[in-house]
Amino acid sequence: MARTGAPRQHTTSWHWNTMVLCMENSQEVEKAAVILVKAANDDELRGSFSVDTAAVASLALACVHDETDTNNLREKIQKALRLLTDQILEKQQESGIIGNIYSTGLAIQALSVTSQFSSQDKWNCTKTLEKVLQEAYLGTFNNPGTISQILPSLAGKTYLDVRNLLCLPVHLLRVHYTIINHLVGVGFEHPITVEVPPCSVLLDVLEAAKRANQTEFSFKTEETCWGPMVISIHGIEANENEKTYWQFLSGDKPLDQGVGSYKPSNNENIVAIFSKY
Repeated sequence: MARTGAPRQHTTSWHWNTMVLCMENSQEVEKAAVILVKAANDDELRGSFSVDTAAVASLALACVHDETDTNNLREKIQKALRLLTDQILEKQQESGIIGNIYSTGLAIQALSVTSQFSSQDKWNCTKTLEKVLQEAYLGTFNNPGTISQILPSLAGKTYLDVRNLLCLPVHLLRVHYTIINHLVGVGFEHPITVEVPPCSVLLDVLEAAKRANQTEFSFKTEETCWGPMVISIHGIEANENEKTYWQFLSGDKPLDQGVGSYKPSNNENIVAIFSKY
């Protein structure tokens, strides 16, 4: 346990947590920021210094710095950010890389929000970005983790910009689904309208109908080489000997895809008819 109260082995996760608390406007964020400030000012990050850790700490503290109304805390954060920024810049290489190529993305993000705490001539941003682009063309960033650190920088953004994202509402698809049986037992026609997310397949429609009315729209499937095949609806099973099956149509047109691949459109009429072949 460090003198700050933060476990040493969880230093980086503590920084991430502080950033999230800040972006969520949590009441606990200032307590977390105080711990990060102490860790930076007591030089606890320097013994096993990594650009990644310092960059995330800088992003977290920069977020708190912009949000807090506590002047005393702001002054302490400014001191910590000057120290962290200098430490990150000390890891610059002649090529523009900061630390190593994989830590450079986070370093760019951090330096872009802490420029006020360092001299402008200490970092050649253009050179670093050109090196990152060169490595990107060479395929250096080949997994989601490294790509996610580089992309914000190339767009002139940082993880802190997540606060400003406006997520558009998801417009659900409305599908009209009817099951029809006039072959066996007491005939019936049961219609229902369900809503499913965009890009849903027909099987999702059947599942939604089943959730809405288990009694009328229960169904069973069987796995085949062509995907799931519906073998029973409303307790009525297809029978190979009697040559009966459940046929699916869009309006009056038979579907040419299975329930696991066909994607209904908005306000489409899907019909399942117990039929003979």
